[in-house]
Amino acid sequence: MWRMTAAWRPVAMRLALTALVLTPSATLAATEAVADLQWGQPGECACADNCACGYGTWRDNTSLLFAADGWRTRADDDYPGNFGFRAGFNSGIGWWDSPIRLQLGGSYAGYDLDGRDGDFGADPISNASPEQQLILTFGFYKRSAIEADDPWAWGAVVDLLYDDHFGEESEEIFVRQSRGYLGYAWDECNEIGTTFAFQLNWARYFSDSQGRRRVRGLDQVNVFWHHNWELGGDTWLHVGGAEEPGEWILGLTGQTPLNSAVALFGGLTYVIPSAPVGDPTTIGQNYSEAYWNVSFGIVWYLGRNAANPSVSGYAGMPLLPVADNGSFLIKAPTGDL
Repeated sequence: MWRMTAAWRPVAMRLALTALVLTPSATLAATEAVADLQWGQPGECACADNCACGYGTWRDNTSLLFAADGWRTRADDDYPGNFGFRAGFNSGIGWWDSPIRLQLGGSYAGYDLDGRDGDFGADPISNASPEQQLILTFGFYKRSAIEADDPWAWGAVVDLLYDDHFGEESEEIFVRQSRGYLGYAWDECNEIGTTFAFQLNWARYFSDSQGRRRVRGLDQVNVFWHHNWELGGDTWLHVGGAEEPGEWILGLTGQTPLNSAVALFGGLTYVIPSAPVGDPTTIGQNYSEAYWNVSFGIVWYLGRNAANPSVSGYAGMPLLPVADNGSFLIKAPTGDL
């Protein structure tokens, strides 16, 4: 066995003392480096070439998501609701070094995977099939830059929704809406503003119980408070109003980073109906005008920017999320479907 000789003991002692002196500073430096890596606060732009003033490439500004959703609209009538899974992407695309950018995103979802029972008269073959939903969101946006004394953020997008086996009678619809965002960053941690959505078309189908019917997006306007938390998470609290058969809207969404590239997100939307009952002549359908949506999922940021340094976020990332069944509500006919 190797043993330390007397000649090596002074050298070993000096090395040990030096290590003890350097260890606290080295540990602190390593801790800071790990924290920067973990919470997505790099010291320089993610792309070394053609960085576009910190915007990065389209890949740096792309995220992929997977979520579980539960939701219902007026078209579900006395059916209790829908549950399923959704996958999608959202990407920001730059125009040279302009702060006004293009965003493009989409999602595919499957709900009621075993089908639904439907009311009397509904097609049993259609009701045995799962509901499939495709959503495409595209438009323009500009993020605020609170560190550069630019507090304003705005965005305008168009949402396209195709739904096969929609509602209680499993209909096929294609509807469009416009959606907007206007925010003012009060400081690095707080932003206030408004979001809104307005319908762009009617979709028509033949109802077995009501004949030829029309559906479209439900118009809504909200005010929000956005807060950025210490470790890079964000929350949005929404309060607003919706047209008939809705009245008040309550919403809460949030995201928390797990590391620099992955975050968990969740959200809920509830539309308080304008009437206490949906079908007053039918017993047991008192909830048939309510709208609600609950989502929970995980998102992967290809540019490792899951943690936002302020309410302004990363300059190149999309401002508005891809539409879901909370931001794209469907107005359907009143009465028993």
